[in-house]
Amino acid sequence: MQHLKGKLKGEAERLVQHLCISSDNYDTCWEILTHRYDNKQSLFTHQIQIFMNQSPIHAQSAKALKNLHDISMETIHAIQNLGIDTLSWDPILVHIVTEKLDPDTYASYMETRKAPRELPTFDELMDFLKSKFVALEPLTNKKISTTKQQQQQAKESTPKSSTFNFQQHGRTKNFQSKGVYHTKQGRHCPLCKNEHILFHCEQFTSMAPETKCRTISQLNVCKNCLYCHGNKQCNSTKRCKECNGQHHTSLHEIYHLTSEKPKLANKPTTSSQRNTNHVAGEFDVLLATVQLKVMSSNGTYIQMRALLDQGSQVSLITENAAQRLGLPRKHMNATVSGVGTVSNHSRGVVQLFCSSLYDDYTISTEALVMTKVLNNLPNSTFEQRPWSHIQNLQLADPEYNISRPVDILLDASVYSEIVMDCILRGSLQAPIAQQTKIGWILYGNVKTFNCNAVVNNIEDIAQFWEMEEITQSSTSNATTPDDYSVAQFKQLERRFARDKELQHKYKQFIQEYIDLDHMKQCTMPREPSFILPHHGVIRAESQTSPLRVVFNASNKSSTGHSLNELMECGPNLQQDLQTMLIRWRQYQYVYTADIEKFYRQVLVQEEDQHLQKIVWRNNNTEPIKEYQITRVTYGLKAAGYLAMRTVKQLIQDDGHNYPLAIKTLDQQLYVDD
Repeated sequence: MQHLKGKLKGEAERLVQHLCISSDNYDTCWEILTHRYDNKQSLFTHQIQIFMNQSPIHAQSAKALKNLHDISMETIHAIQNLGIDTLSWDPILVHIVTEKLDPDTYASYMETRKAPRELPTFDELMDFLKSKFVALEPLTNKKISTTKQQQQQAKESTPKSSTFNFQQHGRTKNFQSKGVYHTKQGRHCPLCKNEHILFHCEQFTSMAPETKCRTISQLNVCKNCLYCHGNKQCNSTKRCKECNGQHHTSLHEIYHLTSEKPKLANKPTTSSQRNTNHVAGEFDVLLATVQLKVMSSNGTYIQMRALLDQGSQVSLITENAAQRLGLPRKHMNATVSGVGTVSNHSRGVVQLFCSSLYDDYTISTEALVMTKVLNNLPNSTFEQRPWSHIQNLQLADPEYNISRPVDILLDASVYSEIVMDCILRGSLQAPIAQQTKIGWILYGNVKTFNCNAVVNNIEDIAQFWEMEEITQSSTSNATTPDDYSVAQFKQLERRFARDKELQHKYKQFIQEYIDLDHMKQCTMPREPSFILPHHGVIRAESQTSPLRVVFNASNKSSTGHSLNELMECGPNLQQDLQTMLIRWRQYQYVYTADIEKFYRQVLVQEEDQHLQKIVWRNNNTEPIKEYQITRVTYGLKAAGYLAMRTVKQLIQDDGHNYPLAIKTLDQQLYVDD
């Protein structure tokens, strides 16, 4: 009895720590778990122990899901039969059960939730598990019969293989091996042999990027999923969160800067050097790819790559891209079929708001979320050719020749909306250029040739071009911004001419920035600097701020990089929303408030303000001037971290003067609410 009680108390402590519940509420949690019924305590303890000690599911199967459902239902019904009210336990029970689920089942559960913003209910989860294992049972029976036949055939045809032993939970098991060790996708680290996955290994995470690269190579670990699956192809659909490359995010620094970023190699100095880059063959066909700025859930824009498909009846977006945007999705039971018999099921539908790279022209469309849309386009990277008919054109995809992932497929309705009449043709070996409202697209046959070239004294030639290179004068004053920024701003002024109400509200917004000293005119030039493109978004449903001016730090400058690409985002300081709601429900009366102009309360150091400049003038008779924003502004990659980190610093510096405010700011702050 003492053993069970001690073990249950340990489970209560683990649950309290896992849910980040204040230690002041430990006794309450312990009392809920034990209920302190003297004559029923042993029965209650036994049922709680069974409920919490259920085995986790590593791979989706009907049998495992059915066991989890049945045991969970039986134990909770047994506790209710003891006269204990469990109606308020739902969030904790759901949290414990979902921790046992495999990633695929958990993702399906989150997609099928009727009210994802509300606290989950235990009955809803149990209904989902029941429907899931009922649907999987016919497939499981079919797989079992097929597997038995395959095993029998393999047993008859496979030669004898060597055996080896390894220890698992104190038991020795024999395994047949053909020289490849497959690490079970569970909790055993191949590096330190402790019970955790490689990504959570402190020894691995503390390594330098180069050391990590050597380590995964020595352990025969996949660089994408960080598991060992031998020479088999990686089936994981997850990609690097920074560059969408086929490597783990923790390896971004080494792989993004080396093998995965396609660059044209410099030619060594030789008397006869063959071009080693891939060149497009006679039958290579270039498809119409475009680059767009797509609005995310927080109003910022993320640059993505899309394919214009005249033959598609529906727009598609990859799961990876949808998660990067963080857009809310509606459930839709749809199946997308292409050439052949392969069909893919939709993971919901999202509303996309896309903008051109060059002006404020916008496209709105609904897109089905799919695990994968297309392979990389083009099939291989090739050198750009000096086709005369596309010189000086604003290409919708300036990097059309680099083989890269496609995030979005835009259907025929979008194509018909943006296509224009002008078509330029070159030779038979060059693609066609067609004008659209978002830039010129290229498509059609592409043919180039391998050739031999003689390159001598390449260092002298480089010095020659460097001497002849035209650079921007360092004496340019702050009131003469670059031509590209001026062109973008004049496009905004043309929009003002069509919409006087927008112009009036926009001027009020900018003037407020100046009056509050959140923005000031540049007095001294500093290099390098970055000018933020800006445009307005009208939100008619908002009563407090119908106009929102968006500063786009993801827009690439003349260097080919954007400010957000070069900026570190900082660690995530955001509170877990579910934990906050559990704390919030502890009180009988609550109130909410927010920090006014949250980001704009944080001052940026004077020496860094030149990296967030804009161009502006009140009317066409004034010269266009540069202004520097003096406060943290939305649209910057690190804005959320800087604001949250400032609050943490305020707590450390002045919290002792306001003891009642410390707990609220530290535990009950969600962004600025």
